[in-house]
Order: sequence, then structure tokens, then C-alpha cells
Amino acid sequence: MVSSRIFKLVMNLAHSITEKIGLKKIPVEIDIIQNIYFDQPVEVRLVPLKSAHGAVWRLMHDGWVIHLNSKDPSARRRFTLFHELFHILAHCNASPVFKKTPYQREGAFNELLADHFAAIMIMPEDQLRKRWVEVKDIKIMAAVFDVPEPVMYCGLKFLKLI
Repeated sequence: MVSSRIFKLVMNLAHSITEKIGLKKIPVEIDIIQNIYFDQPVEVRLVPLKSAHGAVWRLMHDGWVIHLNSKDPSARRRFTLFHELFHILAHCNASPVFKKTPYQREGAFNELLADHFAAIMIMPEDQLRKRWVEVKDIKIMAAVFDVPEPVMYCGLKFLKLI
């Protein structure tokens, strides 16, 4: 199946970043994005968005800006940050795998890949497995990892822990 290959590529991308920056702490700190080496700087701004959780903008030659909805809870903002980070990485590495095609409806598949990347980044598998054995409660796990409960549920389901 083609899509499973793409999901594995996204997982490998997330794992290579976590290895490169030495991601060890839970919850994953949002300032780690400054340790990821981009060709241009990435600035994060909290803004009161009306209908979105976040957005990413490329400034001509000055770098990137990620807008996060200041009205969202911390857990949602963290997930959105890494979701938007994926879009930057996919654009910078613009391989055919991640490019939008004219036939994609508003980039729906890219959004799914960005969600997958964000979940892997903020819920490292080894930590998730280790903590689940101790906790066995989705609500507590979501609080420990500072992620939205539905994201935690999907992460545990993906790893076949529930």
C-alpha cells in the first residue's frame, strides 16, 4: 500500500529529528524547534485566530512564521506547532512524496501526514510505551505528555496499546 510507505517516511523523518536533537524530556518542550536546523529561521507567534488552530507562512527570504491560536489550550498549541513544523520540513525538502498535487482537495492528505508527524514528535514511542504500562489511563497520559486526549487515544491505538 502506497500510503503506508508514506507514513513510514514521515515516521522516519520524525525519528531522525528526535535523534538529532536528543529529545529526552516529557512533555516535549516546544522550544526544541530552535534546535532543528532550517535553511532560514522559524518564529512562533501566538495570535487570537478565529477559525484555525494554526498556520505557517513563508516570508520572502527572511524565514518562516508559525501562528498558533492563543485561545487554544497548551496541549492543542503544542500539537499544532509540530503539525505546522511538518509543513515547513515538507516544503524545504519538497520531495514528490509531500508535494500537493492539483487533484488533492485542499491538501487533505498532507494535513493527515502533518498530524501523524506531530503525534510522533510529541509522544515518543519509547516514552509512550513505558508510561502506559505504569498509568493505563488516557486522561492522565494526555496530561503527562501535554497533548489533547484524542491525540493520546490515537497514539495509543496506533501502537496497539489499547
